[in-house]
Amino acid sequence: MTSVRLPPAREGLLERRLKGLCILRAIVAGVGLAAFLFSGYRASGFNPFGLAQFHLLLGAALVNFVYFGLLRTTLDRRALIMAQLVIDVLTISGLVFVASPLTPHAYFYFAVVFLAAILIGPRAAMGFAAFSGVLYGSLVFVYYWVSVVVSDPAIVRLPTVLKLRDLMTPEDLEQFSRAEVVPKAILFVGALHVVAWLAGKLAEEISRVRIMNDEILVNMSGGVIAVDRTGGVVFANPQATELLGIREAPSRLVGRPFGDAFPPEVAAVIRRGLQERGRLQQELRVGERPLEISISQLADGRGGGIRGAVAIINDLTLRQQMERVTERAERFRALLEMSAGIAHEIRNPLASIRGAAQELEASALPGEDDRRLMQVVLRESDRLDKIVSEFLEYASDRPVDLALVNVPELLGEVETLLRAREEGKAAIFRLESPPTLVAKCAPDQLKQVFLNLGLNALEACGPGGQVRIRCAPATSPIDPRPGIRIEFEDNGPGIPKEDMNRLFSPFFTTKPRGTGMGLAIARKIVTAHSGTITLDSEPGQGTIARVWIPAS
Repeated sequence: MTSVRLPPAREGLLERRLKGLCILRAIVAGVGLAAFLFSGYRASGFNPFGLAQFHLLLGAALVNFVYFGLLRTTLDRRALIMAQLVIDVLTISGLVFVASPLTPHAYFYFAVVFLAAILIGPRAAMGFAAFSGVLYGSLVFVYYWVSVVVSDPAIVRLPTVLKLRDLMTPEDLEQFSRAEVVPKAILFVGALHVVAWLAGKLAEEISRVRIMNDEILVNMSGGVIAVDRTGGVVFANPQATELLGIREAPSRLVGRPFGDAFPPEVAAVIRRGLQERGRLQQELRVGERPLEISISQLADGRGGGIRGAVAIINDLTLRQQMERVTERAERFRALLEMSAGIAHEIRNPLASIRGAAQELEASALPGEDDRRLMQVVLRESDRLDKIVSEFLEYASDRPVDLALVNVPELLGEVETLLRAREEGKAAIFRLESPPTLVAKCAPDQLKQVFLNLGLNALEACGPGGQVRIRCAPATSPIDPRPGIRIEFEDNGPGIPKEDMNRLFSPFFTTKPRGTGMGLAIARKIVTAHSGTITLDSEPGQGTIARVWIPAS
């Protein structure tokens, strides 16, 4: 059977409680020994019962050294607390036995029950109340039996009975003889259980508040540090140690001066926070990480003294990255606007150049070579005009005019246009689609996307190739809304893997006469429709272009 390992925070809390319990026991036993040496021990006349009290108190003090030694082992801390409290109950019962149930030693039972509730839990408190009540009731019965029930002279003359009778004061004998101790014992045991119940409720409330506070502070995205007025660290959550590059566990920082626990630049800010009134906020860099530290003082009411300070540490890395991204986006937008302006300026003289070339071609030219050169000028002017037009379309921010469109009908028109092209006359087309699938979209723009994908498929598979167009209702992996998936599949040679990541980049093309803007514009249009576009390709197995758009 394997033991369940407690979380580090819980294990550290139990270890601190164990140390506190040992210190408390040592103090109580030391005070008891001192009081016993100055009064009870001398009054006992060195009888065996007096010696027993002395030895029990001495043992309660010395056993703490054993307990501290056990803290260095890997024994379960909860089991150690339970064992110590059981031994404490037995020790108190021994003191009650040798000093009479009517002595103040019996009130130590209440302390054990209270500690069981705080250190372990409500159930443990009730268990120790019952355990202590049984032992105390048994001791009361023994004393009652010795003082009242035993009347046989032979039994009375037994050494132990004689010693117990000698130990009891006349007042004790009188109370036992009148059976006054029995109702008092019952009330005492009942009081133990009442204290156990109240202590359990208090422990539950303390635990609830502590767990809630610990969960809030430990699970905060930022770091939290608390120091007292003397500069000792009271609390530090794991995020604080991570942000400050501290490899030690947060629990190990508690109790240390903040100047030793934290980096010098952070310690300097905390020192200012303890000295200066009001909220202190400062940005600094610890190692390579930019941080923001906000420090607030904790005061004892209005005008009271400073109890300490709390520091909140936030990582500014993400904010600085966002600022850089925003700055780059602004630069890109400015560059895009400037490029659009340049394209407009190029387009105007380009029209003049083409017009002049047409006039020269129509005129009587010296030779056929000049006529061919004019054809080159016209062809390249048209190509440059197409590039400029496509770039302007890509750079424009025109709003999308949406309307209800039957997507299969739109695909039928695209298929007809593809078949009419020269390269489409020898290709095999297959359109697989239900008769009606309605989407809210801009039909002209979506038709442009489908034409572009269809032309890419035709050019990829070549003469005699096969192009399959499929349309079906589907959901997107990143969008739970109902939608429509459109696929263009060809049996061409596929796309090299090194080119897959660049296909949607403007001006990237693998075609000799391509502009490299077709897929970039297609993605821009599909994105404006809240859709997605992807390409799947394997060399030698063809390519599938998939478009998903939300349905109406």
